[in-house]
Amino acid sequence: NTHMIDGAGYDWEDYKKDIINQPTIGKSTVQSGKTGDGYAKITLKSRTNQQNSDVLEDTWNYKYAGTTITSGKYQIFEAPQSGMYKIQAWGAQGRAIWTGGKGAYTSGEIYLEKGKKLYIYVGSQGNNYKNVANGGWNGGGSTTTANPYGQASGGGGATDIRLLASSDKHTWNEFDSLKSRIMVAAGGGGAIRYYNSSSAYAYGIGGAGGTLIGEKGYFSERTSSSWDPYYGTGGTQSMGGYQNNSSLINIGNFGIGSSSNTEGAGGGGGYYGGGSTNSIIGVGGGGSSYISGYEGCSSIEESSTSINIIHNGNSIHYSGYYFDNTSMLSGNDSSIPSYDGNSLITGNKGNGYAKITYLNSNTSNKEDKNAKAHYYSYSGTNLENGKYQIQSKANSNIVLEVAGGDKNSNGRVQV
Repeated sequence: NTHMIDGAGYDWEDYKKDIINQPTIGKSTVQSGKTGDGYAKITLKSRTNQQNSDVLEDTWNYKYAGTTITSGKYQIFEAPQSGMYKIQAWGAQGRAIWTGGKGAYTSGEIYLEKGKKLYIYVGSQGNNYKNVANGGWNGGGSTTTANPYGQASGGGGATDIRLLASSDKHTWNEFDSLKSRIMVAAGGGGAIRYYNSSSAYAYGIGGAGGTLIGEKGYFSERTSSSWDPYYGTGGTQSMGGYQNNSSLINIGNFGIGSSSNTEGAGGGGGYYGGGSTNSIIGVGGGGSSYISGYEGCSSIEESSTSINIIHNGNSIHYSGYYFDNTSMLSGNDSSIPSYDGNSLITGNKGNGYAKITYLNSNTSNKEDKNAKAHYYSYSGTNLENGKYQIQSKANSNIVLEVAGGDKNSNGRVQV
């Protein structure tokens, strides 16, 4: 929309056929040519994209926000306009003494109302100090290493999207905030390096941040096959990983990778964290990932507490927010997109990352996207004293999902 008018008032684009007055600086009147000194003016206009949106920015990028691996803080995204948004998350890598497990990748599209706030927790990579190795911020497991011949590292933190912030920006492990996560990209487990002599050494690789289940750690080299292959298993959708030869020790938790106090590498953060071990030749497992609406994910009830986590077997988060067009890839996958989307990578290295992209202002599925899911399980205390339950009147179309019971489980209804 260009225009050029000479000082005599002639329009050069019209071959001087018509005299056109110039606007004055204040644009309240017109003038024939500019007198005195020159002038320039730049006016910000709303960028209108192909969906006729007035969003001035359409991509938001979130790096790890801390100055050390334990000083991270959450960041806030506020939807500038109602519409569809694509959210991508990359988990952090376990620390690489040998090779730390790489972070997982998750993505999906979600409808957000204008002004809706999401809280972005970007995980950091663990460290590998000689005596104490801290896990990465947002769930990476730590370790204490006293063995003079070995060195273990901390697990990587997860990157997640929450509906509820922690009480302060640096705290990540408050349960009410953790249970509000609607997307989690798992962190990788920590690695180990043990060297006593040329005839006694082991190099272990941390388990990658996983999809529904985290990857276990493994050994790339060791001099004795008689050594027990200690490793942390990966987190799952309902429990943390643990030491491979015992499900009772070094267990990860909801949002937290297992820490080792006896020399083994730490587990990666995730929906559930990866396991660690109590051996200097033990590597950490990767955490599990989660996307609300992704088939196979196991959401928890809103009434869950830190000591009583109730899984309902449904993939959709209790808030009703869920994603379409989802993708979940482990840190071992070679088809993960880079941050800028111009190439593919095998797992995420270093700290985590998150990216939000505005897609369009389509509101055709507004009610569907903001609907709150209600779950109805068997209401009795034994198999004969069940009772009916009441669903309040719906203001729009609803979806019913009904599952009958069998000899192993009760029936259930989702509205």
